[in-house]
Order: sequence, then structure tokens, then C-alpha cells
Amino acid sequence: MSILDRIGRFLAGTTNDALDKLADPGRDARQIVRELEDQIGKANSSLLDAEAEFEVIRSKKEAADADAAKWQASAERAVKAGDDGLARECLAKVEEAEKLASGYASSVASFESTLKDLRSRIQDLKRQRDGYAQRTDLIEARSHVAIAQQTAAAAITDIGAASNLAGDFSKLEEGVLKQEARAAAATRMADQDSGKSLQNRVDALNKTSSIDDRLAALKQQVGA
Repeated sequence: MSILDRIGRFLAGTTNDALDKLADPGRDARQIVRELEDQIGKANSSLLDAEAEFEVIRSKKEAADADAAKWQASAERAVKAGDDGLARECLAKVEEAEKLASGYASSVASFESTLKDLRSRIQDLKRQRDGYAQRTDLIEARSHVAIAQQTAAAAITDIGAASNLAGDFSKLEEGVLKQEARAAAATRMADQDSGKSLQNRVDALNKTSSIDDRLAALKQQVGA
């Protein structure tokens, strides 16, 4: 493998590692849950503002109803006292208060519908958040398993790609064998040059085979 191939492999590996680090399903899932938390927080804040406004309008309606009831009672007292003019004025106040209360009642009904819808949407968001929060653990576990599988697959691929390295290693072993053979040959040559080899041959003439020794001993034992 040339130096350019090694550099190319290194750069490709570095790029892939960077992309793998950017891809994190578990992190992205947690971000979705956080975004839902933010939306729920904003929706709750809007709900509080709307409920406060609703309470103000409902209070004004109740006040208008109270005014209408008060002037109605005053008109009745005026009629009983025989003062029709005062009764007319009180009834005019009753009509004015009832119109005001009717307008507030319309706003209250509209607000109640809006608040109901907003509360329902917030509950939906909370259910989604809870569901995604539970699924986040599963997503992280599945991501870890997938990463482990990718790592194992990459290791297997690297083993296959390392066949050239195995060949190089075999060549190194062959080189050592050659070195050992050269060393043995050099030793033999040195022995011959020193006369040791010739002496060994002479010494060998004086040595008897172990089988011959055993045979002689056996003959002596059996008297042959």
C-alpha cells in the first residue's frame, strides 16, 4: 500500500468518524422532548394570561348583573312608593346594566370555548411529550445496538482488508527462516574450517549403536 493510499484511508476514516459523531438519534430525540417542554411552557403561560383575562370579564359581567338586580329592586320600591318617574329612571339603569352584562356574557362564552380548546391542546402536547420521553430510552438503546453492529461489521471488514498485512507478515517469517538457515550454514562452514567436522566423523567411528549394545547384552544373558 502506497503512502497516498494510507493518507486517503486516514482522511476517509476521519470524515466518516466525524459524520458518525454528528448522527445521534438519542440526542435528537431528547431535543424533541425539550422542544415540546418549551412549547408546553409557552402554552401554559398563554393559558394563564387568558384565564386572568377571563376572570376579569366574568367579574365585570357579574358586576353588571348585580347592577341590573340592584336597579330592578330600586324600580320596584319606586313603584310601591307611587313614584313612576323614579321607577322609569331605575328601569333605564336596569336596561343599561343588562345590555352591558349581555355583552360580557358573550365574551365569557367565547373565552370559555377558547380556554377549553387551549387546555385540550396543552394536554395533547403533554401526552406527546410523555410518549416521546418514554420512547427516547428505546431510541437510545437501539442506537447503541446499531453502533455496536456497525463497529463489529467494520472490524470484520478491517480483518478482510488486512490480508495484505498477513502476506507481509508471512514474508517476514520467511525472512527469519532464511536468516536462520544462513546462520546454520555459516556454523557448518566454521566447523569444517576448524576441523571440528572431521573430528566428529572420527569420533563417530568409535561409537556403537545402542541396538548393538542391547544385542550383545542379550546374547550374554541367554548364553548364546
